[in-house]
Amino acid sequence: MAQEASLTHFRMYCPLRKALKCLCDSNLSNNLGFARARFTVSDLARARREEINFLVDSGSRFVIYNQAMAQKLRLKPLTKVKLMMADKRLVEADIAACLVSWKGKDAPVFAAIVDVPEPLIGVEALEALGLSIDPTTGSVKETRKHPSYLL
Repeated sequence: MAQEASLTHFRMYCPLRKALKCLCDSNLSNNLGFARARFTVSDLARARREEINFLVDSGSRFVIYNQAMAQKLRLKPLTKVKLMMADKRLVEADIAACLVSWKGKDAPVFAAIVDVPEPLIGVEALEALGLSIDPTTGSVKETRKHPSYLL
């Protein structure tokens, strides 16, 4: 009973309620680590480009396209790697280089070509573009004004 009263007090009076929404409300769990955002992708020469709605996943490494999108952008596989999918399946995937753009920032990244229901942006592209997922809003946000560091 005391624990329930304490939680009610926290929900009503916490000054950090918006920033700590995950502790106050249960609906944030749907946003944690995921967002949806529109990115432009192209081949490295920028000869072919597409604006696409992506699932942005902070738990994934690569940009992931299906074969049809890779062919549309004429991405050329550089190598093959084994990847573990979210459902724990191991798949062999072609890896190709591409450009990802968001609000005027461009970054060259590797893309895995895998049969997926929707295209996905992973952490390598987010880091290269200076972006992250804001867990309080479930949207993509800038973490720095410039894209990549050269260190």
